[in-house]
Amino acid sequence: MLPYRGFKHVRWLKMPLTNLGKGNGFTKIPTDDKTGQAMSYEDIDSEDGLLSKHQTQPQLDRRTTSTSRIHSYSFLGHFVLVCTYTVVFFVLASRGRWFHDLRKDIVHSPANSIVEYESKVFNPGLCLRGPFSAEPSEESDRAWSELVENAHVRISGEDLRRINKTSIPLPDEEDTYWGTLGVIHELHCLKRIRQYVYKDHYFPDLNPHQEMLNHWHTRHCIEILRQAAMCRGDVSLITMFWSDDTASPVADFNVPHSCVNFDAIQDWAKERSFNPMKPGYLRHPTLGVYLLSRFSF
Repeated sequence: MLPYRGFKHVRWLKMPLTNLGKGNGFTKIPTDDKTGQAMSYEDIDSEDGLLSKHQTQPQLDRRTTSTSRIHSYSFLGHFVLVCTYTVVFFVLASRGRWFHDLRKDIVHSPANSIVEYESKVFNPGLCLRGPFSAEPSEESDRAWSELVENAHVRISGEDLRRINKTSIPLPDEEDTYWGTLGVIHELHCLKRIRQYVYKDHYFPDLNPHQEMLNHWHTRHCIEILRQAAMCRGDVSLITMFWSDDTASPVADFNVPHSCVNFDAIQDWAKERSFNPMKPGYLRHPTLGVYLLSRFSF
């Protein structure tokens, strides 16, 4: 009769091997190599039995080493990832200029280096009391004239070559040319449209030809401003609210925008400005007519 394997805790099964053999009707019990004694089924079934001691220990050592390496590599990978994200964050956040610097480099301008961006909240209330939207007056005319007073600036030949363009050369300086910044021309167009709104005040007694030119000039300015607005692509959010005074929703324009520091642009233009209407300064190369003083922004 075979030993009953369910008795795992019967310790008396340990006995000398000399009492066991193939011909006595008993199954030979595995022996311990060190003691020469038979082992109980408890010893065989336990996790610390022969298999664990003699066959799997190197595997456990290798598994422990592999696990340690995995943990080390995992820690190193996370450390490198955190460092990378940190560097990228500070590069992008540094002075809030990464995207704007990239945009400035798309098209060359000698004024690129002084462009600074800042957050600015629009003030729609100025349309009720500001000089730029006021009725014609000396104050409003002066305010608009100051915006475009530095329209004509000196541009180097190198700057023109970098955009593959030419311009009218200035007679008193070598390799120096006449230029205007785009933003100043856009302000000139706004000024012109405003004057067209009050054309009876600003353009009285025009003959039909002059009226046609004035009308064409205004349409030109409207198209320039359309292209400029789409070119800049201001994506600032404008919110809506309900007013107690009207059933229609009202737009809140008092929101922040990403704006250039216009004072810095004005300072740059002022340092390079010149007066093209100075008597005798510029002359048409073939017609020989001096530029008239009424050519202004």
